[in-house]
Amino acid sequence: MTVISALGSLPHYRGHIAPIMAALPDHMRGTIVSDPDRLPEDSTPVIVAGFFDLKRVRTRRPIIFLEHGAGQTYDGANPYATRHACYSGSTHSAFRRVGLFICPSERVADRWRTSRPDAAAIAVGCPRLDAWHTPGIPAPSPSTIGWTWHWGASIQVKEATSALPFYRDALPGIVADLAADGIKVIGHAHPRLGTELESMWTESGAAWTQDPDELFAQASCLVADNTSLMYEFASLDRPVVALNAPWYRRRVEHGLRFWTDVPGLQADHPDAVADTIRTALTDPQDVADARRATVGRVYERTDGLAASRAATAVAAMFG
Repeated sequence: MTVISALGSLPHYRGHIAPIMAALPDHMRGTIVSDPDRLPEDSTPVIVAGFFDLKRVRTRRPIIFLEHGAGQTYDGANPYATRHACYSGSTHSAFRRVGLFICPSERVADRWRTSRPDAAAIAVGCPRLDAWHTPGIPAPSPSTIGWTWHWGASIQVKEATSALPFYRDALPGIVADLAADGIKVIGHAHPRLGTELESMWTESGAAWTQDPDELFAQASCLVADNTSLMYEFASLDRPVVALNAPWYRRRVEHGLRFWTDVPGLQADHPDAVADTIRTALTDPQDVADARRATVGRVYERTDGLAASRAATAVAAMFG
């Protein structure tokens, strides 16, 4: 009998893994641990959802790698970024240990099939979103927006950094401008930032949450710089505003967020943010149509069955 365990050192890793574990047959379902030393001391398979955890699995056990993002990669002239281990299709030697890649789309799965032709790769959608892709989810407040920032990856690519430094000083004024129209702001940040930005948000007049599900439950629009959360939110058929920084190069095409599949309206300067949010809240038809087309390219399906498809693939390979 094969029991599947999982390693999730960060809350967003666990959020992506948990639905798959719940969908596994009872006799295959192990536990999710945050410390690799708590993994079973045998050769049973383990699910990880990020390169940092992949490196921490020290025993030579079968590994299932779950893509926790939307599939952003950084291409161009920088080979360090193109093949960086935190992004799909990497040729890093650690991925030679992976037997199955679980991906949000065929585009991402194809990258892994190219770099790891001896491994299996399946496109399932986003298991974390299954609960949000089912009927009966209560509608959020039309006058509440969520706002989050990326942590800023250090991979020698300007577009992978956060836009926060360009907007930070303007946040209190933007929040006050929106509040004058009865629009509430809930601040959030990438899990790698933890509570680092909590005081910034509260001092700016916004509420604060670390929980993305709370953000999804309350917000009717999401503002963000560069994060897979903006695609997850867009998959709920709700508007998104993407914030650009002056150092994001329009002439450099990475795909997805930069620039072919931006999931909503964009703002290039703090002075334009409040009005762009107001427009986004009206969800113009052309913007909504473009968002839906983008979501269709980013996620294989949004039918609430992504975890089931992933669990079926895991059971077929290891059951």
